[in-house]
Amino acid sequence: MILTDVDGAINTYYYLKNTQGDITGIVNNAGKKMVSYTYDVFGKRTVTYHASTNSAEYFKLLQADLLNPFGYRGYCYDADMGIYYLQSRYYDPNTDRFIKPMVQIILMLLVLF
Repeated sequence: MILTDVDGAINTYYYLKNTQGDITGIVNNAGKKMVSYTYDVFGKRTVTYHASTNSAEYFKLLQADLLNPFGYRGYCYDADMGIYYLQSRYYDPNTDRFIKPMVQIILMLLVLF
């Protein structure tokens, strides 16, 4: 993942994955772990930020986390709605259920408007 700072500096970040395909962290180009992710058995994500007291570095951590579209098993995670997109349907890790098609349509309409 390549991100640009407000001052125009380009930062490169890399994903860390386990053998199941879960994104377990993000490291910068120096190899420093910036963000760690853990998941329960249903895919609910817990985020840990590894920041110093430097506010600019903390801003970079938040930016890297917010722009990370991947999560549990490498599925696309929609942070706004808190659900995963699994190629043909949505999964809600909070309720441990797949979302029905009508609910998907309502959620998409809410996002659009």
